[in-house]
Amino acid sequence: MKAHIARIVEKLEQQTRLQVAVLAALAHEQLCSDPRCECHETGVPPGFSVTAAA
Repeated sequence: MKAHIARIVEKLEQQTRLQVAVLAALAHEQLCSDPRCECHETGVPPGFSVTAAA
């Protein structure tokens, strides 16, 4: 599994798994193929909030 993740990190030209995770979260709407996913309606990946903390 570690080698697989290392190849993904390298392919995406990132340096860490965290960078890849952030990139994936930011690009979720473009990568997601589930038509039921809320990102297609809101433009926001699941688990993210569009409201600011008070």
